[in-house]
Amino acid sequence: MRPVIVLALACMATSLVGCGRGTSTAPAPATASSPPIQEVMANAFTPQSNQLWEISGKVYDDEGNISAAMLSEEDWAALVKVATEMRAAATGLKDTANLQVAAPGVKLQGEEGPGALSATQIKALIDALPQEFAAEADRLIEVADGVLAAVQARDAEKLDELSGVLNEVCTSCHTKFWYPEQEAAE
Repeated sequence: MRPVIVLALACMATSLVGCGRGTSTAPAPATASSPPIQEVMANAFTPQSNQLWEISGKVYDDEGNISAAMLSEEDWAALVKVATEMRAAATGLKDTANLQVAAPGVKLQGEEGPGALSATQIKALIDALPQEFAAEADRLIEVADGVLAAVQARDAEKLDELSGVLNEVCTSCHTKFWYPEQEAAE
C-alpha cells in the first residue's frame, strides 16, 4: 500500500507544478531577479519531494516494519542534500514582495482547467495574504529541518512521518494559493 501512496503523491506533485526540467538548484532568497515560483516548483520542490518520498518509502522491510537499516549511507546523504535544498528554496519564497509566479507570458500547466487560476490571479492571492504564504514556506522549512534532524539521528520513523507531513504542507499551500476554487467546490 505504501508504494502506491508514494507513487500517487509523486504523480500529484508533478502534475501540480508542471514538467520539471534541469537539475535541482536551491535558489537564494527572493530578489527581483529570483526565479518565478513555477520554476522553483519544477526545478527544486518537485524533484526534492519526489526523492524524499522515494527514499522514505525504502524504510519498510518485507514485513512492513520501519527500519533505519533499510537505508544506505547514500540514501542518508541524499536526504541531507534534498533537505538542505528544500530549506533554501522555501526560504527564497518567504519574501513575497519580490516573487513572480511565472515568467512574463508563460502560462501555468493546467491554467485553463476548471478551478485553476492564472499566474496573475495567484500573485494577487499571495499579495493579499503574504503572511499566510510566508507561513506555508515556514512549514516547508520545518519539514526540511525535521528531515535533517532525522538523518542525524538515523530516525526512520520520523523520516516516514515527515514524508506524510510534506504531502500535507504541499496540499495546504496548493489549495490556498494555486487551486482555491477546487477546494471550494468540494
